[in-house]
Amino acid sequence: MSEPLNTLVPGNQTPPAKKGEILIQGLALGLAVSFVGHVGKSLGGKLLAHPAALFSAGVAAGYLTFKYRKEIVALGTNAAEESKNFVLGQREEFYDLLAEIKQENQTPATE
Repeated sequence: MSEPLNTLVPGNQTPPAKKGEILIQGLALGLAVSFVGHVGKSLGGKLLAHPAALFSAGVAAGYLTFKYRKEIVALGTNAAEESKNFVLGQREEFYDLLAEIKQENQTPATE
């Protein structure tokens, strides 16, 4: 797939991007991600240090946990049931493998 993505869309009238444009777009995207990450770190650090922001985050987390408590319990129960079934299946496969190995060892090798 050597064609740029914008030439594959029917009805797209934009010319394909040149190598320089792709380089500039990548550079701009990298700068934007870096800037957002830096601002997020400094802003997040200041918010975590402020007691009112920390309290409001706790209240919001508690509210959402209370609101979706039935779904959370259902997901946990479902995950526990699936993991139990997985372990039982693996145990059964392991016992089948052990029985097969014992059977191969008990049968005399014919050469």
